[in-house]
Amino acid sequence: MQDEHRHTFYGTLNLSTGKEIVLRSEIMNSEVSAQYLQIALNAVPALPILLFWDRAPWHRGKLIENC
Repeated sequence: MQDEHRHTFYGTLNLSTGKEIVLRSEIMNSEVSAQYLQIALNAVPALPILLFWDRAPWHRGKLIENC
């Protein structure tokens, strides 16, 4: 049974500007993670990004590696 009150978000904070990038998703999988990663990369194309991810299975895989 799916929890109707569950909210899942991907979020990034630019520490230099305070700008937030947030994506709400009903699921967390490598496809959505790759989409979010591409959004974050496109937000600051000329700057390096330091990204901390936990070891969730949806943060790994070919889709993520291809970003």
